[in-house]
Amino acid sequence: MYEPPAEQLPIERGENAWKPSTEVDKVDDREKNIKEIRSLLNKITLDTFDKLYSKLFSMDFSDELLLKALVEEVYEKALFQKAYVIMYADLCYRFNKDYQDKKKEEQKGVQEQKLFRKQLLQQCKKEFDSIASKRGIDLDPEELKKMDEDDRTAAEMKAKRRMLGNISFIGELHKKGLIPEKIIVDQCIRRLLDKIEKDKDEDLIECICHLFTTTGAHLVQMWTKHGTAEKIEPYFEKITELSNDKTLAPRIRFMLKDLLDLRSAGWKQARAQPAQQLKKRAEVQQEVRDEEDSRVQKQTSNYGRNDQRNSGRRQVSVHVMNNMTSHLHPQRSASYSQGNQRKMQVPTSSDIVSRNNLQDVRLGPSTGRKPWGSQASSGAANQSEMRRSLTTQKGGREDSNGPDSPRRLNTLPSRGLIGSMNAVKPKEEKKVKAEVLLEQEPLVAKARNVMQEYAMNKNVNESREYLNEFPRAQRGDVIKIWVEDALEAGTEPGVVSDLLIAVTSGESPPMSTADFTKGVNSVVEVLGDLEIDYPMTGKRVPKYLAPVFASGNVEVKSLDALGAALSDAGPLLQMNFVVNLIAEYKEAKGEVSLALT
Repeated sequence: MYEPPAEQLPIERGENAWKPSTEVDKVDDREKNIKEIRSLLNKITLDTFDKLYSKLFSMDFSDELLLKALVEEVYEKALFQKAYVIMYADLCYRFNKDYQDKKKEEQKGVQEQKLFRKQLLQQCKKEFDSIASKRGIDLDPEELKKMDEDDRTAAEMKAKRRMLGNISFIGELHKKGLIPEKIIVDQCIRRLLDKIEKDKDEDLIECICHLFTTTGAHLVQMWTKHGTAEKIEPYFEKITELSNDKTLAPRIRFMLKDLLDLRSAGWKQARAQPAQQLKKRAEVQQEVRDEEDSRVQKQTSNYGRNDQRNSGRRQVSVHVMNNMTSHLHPQRSASYSQGNQRKMQVPTSSDIVSRNNLQDVRLGPSTGRKPWGSQASSGAANQSEMRRSLTTQKGGREDSNGPDSPRRLNTLPSRGLIGSMNAVKPKEEKKVKAEVLLEQEPLVAKARNVMQEYAMNKNVNESREYLNEFPRAQRGDVIKIWVEDALEAGTEPGVVSDLLIAVTSGESPPMSTADFTKGVNSVVEVLGDLEIDYPMTGKRVPKYLAPVFASGNVEVKSLDALGAALSDAGPLLQMNFVVNLIAEYKEAKGEVSLALT
């Protein structure tokens, strides 16, 4: 009978071992797609952005590893191509938005919809941890010893470029809304400043300067609108202290002072950064054409000034000639001077009649009487009689165009020319202007200003007037902006609900029921996204909306339309939102509250 050996020998896998064909094909397809991604990213510019982005997004990213490879490739490009960092941030923002919309259409879950953004944030965290957890530029000392001086310098410069490129890209992603404020402030700014306070590493100081240069204006604007502008003061107290630290290199101290000057100047940079100077080919061509037109216009104006100078010289020469004549020929001086003055007399503006006013020229006597046709008794007969007499004296024939037809200026006598310069202007037709919609950035800024003013002054009439300035088609979008800002800033629920009640009340409210319903739907549609960025959204949003329904300004039956919008949220979030909305509604009505915690 067969007995197995006491010890089972391990089976070694051969180099050419058989693999399932499906697995091999999947790996080959992934490598092929990664090469295609690299090829597209190598060609992409501002001019080719839309065309190449469409090709990029049309690829199949159902493979999670391929999506991760895309994030890594874009990140590597952004780190070392400083001039294109804004363009790559735009690419990430657009891809994230389109990816979410595509997954929603495929009825995928919220986690899968957020997959691209999640991997992007993980890559940001990985790169930033390599900076903050160590000492700026991190290179292996053993490897540096093996390099010669040139290679060592090149490696250090490359590592520094990567470090600063990572900081700039993180800042641009924050400005696009892909990285929340909490991560930028807590995980980046505070962490860097704490590390600098301990080690005073100059590379990390340079990082904090780049981060504030990129995000400072955006953070200050956001905090100011939320009434928390003082948040930035502790950070700049530390930066001011570092700028006066004599132990730091002069270059670093001046860099910190430049940052302080930038803040004092309202975050307006005297010189645009390379990424801000990047322009499309059409924009560059238009600038060249504008410069050419400006140069031609300047030359034309110089010609006009030269003519004026020459005219002045001619008048001076006449005066000099008169003086010479008075000395050489005293008897002829008077006649010569008068003759030349008549010849060289420069006409005044009152002697010039524009072509547009020729139809108003009327003939009249050379005395101080009123012009012909100025009185009702004169009439057209006097005008036609005067014209016939003038025509007879000149030996010509009467104008065949009629007595009221305009005369050419050169056929009128030199004396007796009396004209009315007040031309009758045609009535301008009133044009009905179509409603012009606001761009996204002006719309958000204007909506935030309304909430900020109301939070400070509680002026209902002023807020209603401000909202009336918004296009009617965009007033519902204001609600989404107010809710998202309130969630991010932690605004008191009563401020938001009171403002919504104020703008929906009255006979002709600035925000109608249709506008309010549209805005609430837009909030509920992104409830799952808001829950990820701002926990307790399912409890806080009902506090903003329920009092409006309880006030009676908006009919409760308009809540029926929220069912379809809630379908994108998870079951737990749906239940949490609905139960809290009912509980807050009952509490606003004075009934028992059953809000979920």
